[in-house]
Amino acid sequence: MKPPVLVIAGLDPSGGAGILRDARAVNSAGVDCRVVATSLTAQDENSFDRFEDVSPDMVEAQFKAAVRSRHPAAVKVGMLGSRANCEAVARLLRGLKTRPPLVVDPVLAASSGGNLTDDSDLASLRDHMIPLASLVTPNVPEAAVLARMDITGVEQMESAAVTILRMGAGAVLVKGGHLKSETVTDVLAIKGESVRLLRHERLPRGIHGSGCLLSSTAAAHLALGSSLAEAVQLGIDAVVNEIGL
Repeated sequence: MKPPVLVIAGLDPSGGAGILRDARAVNSAGVDCRVVATSLTAQDENSFDRFEDVSPDMVEAQFKAAVRSRHPAAVKVGMLGSRANCEAVARLLRGLKTRPPLVVDPVLAASSGGNLTDDSDLASLRDHMIPLASLVTPNVPEAAVLARMDITGVEQMESAAVTILRMGAGAVLVKGGHLKSETVTDVLAIKGESVRLLRHERLPRGIHGSGCLLSSTAAAHLALGSSLAEAVQLGIDAVVNEIGL
């Protein structure tokens, strides 16, 4: 039996995003999934009400239970909720006997509205989580915040991807759906390789949970042995095939 993907993220009670969406994506790719909840949110596809972070001690307890009997073949990290949780998760990942591929989806705001982080959380994400990541998957607003730059076109997306890559990540996918264009251009930067431009049809804006679907599908395919580029493309395909219907 293939080892599971471990998903570390927030709980969306609507199931449209967060660990429920992640688990469905991982299972659809043919891989088992285990989860750690970092934050509880009250939201649906239309509005965001509030959230409460799970304590770092409880995050650690969930993590240890999730990996106790089966070491993960890949890990996906989404909403962490707090600096303390970010640092706890980074410490726990560094403590694994073997380091599985790690996909980090830097969830800074809910698609239905609501800020999910502050400056200290961002600093922790840059300093502790991104250096561990095999792949980071920000959208344009998230990439702009992480790279500390304005992004108005594909050239700036490329610059932001390279900047985030220099923080220690193995690869960065900057998703271009927030930019105005007839087709969407995503930018993939992999350490040691030329930057790639990935184009696909435009989908409706602000689709709830699309980032979770892409990043979790990519993590599942990394667990199955796909290359970074293959896993990214399969993640994009999953979003286009599911949401584009």
